[in-house]
Amino acid sequence: MTSTNPPLVSVIAACYNAENYIDLCMKSLLRQTYQNFEIIICDDASKDNSASLLEYWSKKDSRIHILHNEKNLYAAAARNRCIEASQGDYLMIQDIDDYSKPDRIERLLQVLQREKIDFVSSAMLIFDRSPDRITGIMDKKCEYPNRYHFLWGLPFSHPATMFRRECIMAVSGYRAAGETKRVEDLDMFMRLYAMGYRGKNIHDPLYVYRLDDDNIRRRSFEGRKNEIKIRKKGYREMKMMPWALPFVYKPIPAHFVQKIRYWGRG
Repeated sequence: MTSTNPPLVSVIAACYNAENYIDLCMKSLLRQTYQNFEIIICDDASKDNSASLLEYWSKKDSRIHILHNEKNLYAAAARNRCIEASQGDYLMIQDIDDYSKPDRIERLLQVLQREKIDFVSSAMLIFDRSPDRITGIMDKKCEYPNRYHFLWGLPFSHPATMFRRECIMAVSGYRAAGETKRVEDLDMFMRLYAMGYRGKNIHDPLYVYRLDDDNIRRRSFEGRKNEIKIRKKGYREMKMMPWALPFVYKPIPAHFVQKIRYWGRG
């Protein structure tokens, strides 16, 4: 970036039992080509050595700030704590078990400064256990999704997204509730669209996403039931009901298709 006063980007992350992934994630962030950032991480009462590792990294770089929850509050509440503590005009999501390409912040920020959009996501490279072994790519095909794209699923890759601060504050961040557990990202994007905010997808993969057996196991039927509730609420707020009603129940067959594919892997 050529500006004499480059904007501050706040990288926010929730952490729970991630001791095996923290080092790779932190190294990828500190190697960014754009360096005017802060990293806010909330350790959500981890039971492993995550808290100590995070404190170690915070001592290495003054831009890293660590928050600690006394009890496990789950991702939505942990991310909200990060947002409240952040100072940046832009908020970039990072999952602690993934990592970012070196030019991720710079490229996303360029898009937001060039276009009149409220957030931007990129394509994601996929890996299983080894970060060096890429197994695929996840690319949301539509460049400028509209509300109808939410019929098929979330048209943005949440962990690969950078937001303007004002749009996140307008919807009060993530909604921490029982029904949003595991689907707090879908809930927030639907609320953003209901309020008139819009985003963009770029097709270059700037984020590297872990999709291993543990990740798949966490996608429970309970989470699918929560998704049904969020879809119904979101479609109503986006004025897509009642004709969108059949799509409310799409998570049920999707769950069993996913399980069949997972069993095939075994």
